[in-house]
Amino acid sequence: MFCLESRETMPASVEEIEEAESEGIVVNPGWGPKEVLVDDNGEVRGIVLKKCLSVKDADGRFNPQYDENQLLTVECKHVFFSVGLSLIHISEPTRLGMIS
Repeated sequence: MFCLESRETMPASVEEIEEAESEGIVVNPGWGPKEVLVDDNGEVRGIVLKKCLSVKDADGRFNPQYDENQLLTVECKHVFFSVGLSLIHISEPTRLGMIS
């Protein structure tokens, strides 16, 4: 698993990270996607990652900065992108048109 954040700032608890590692997941913090590699048939053959230097800017906004010269190529057949989302508590479902 590759993620933008450093291990210290990953949006996961220490216990969650340890549990993932105990299940054989290798955690590689501080890397972001640059390019998905495909063959002539369009099949995934790997991904090129670039080193993430920071995830947020001085104002705390999401604005990843990368070292475009520090690259890592990983051979693989599948790539899964995941975007972190937070749960939104809906206290008034009618406002969102969920109940007529």
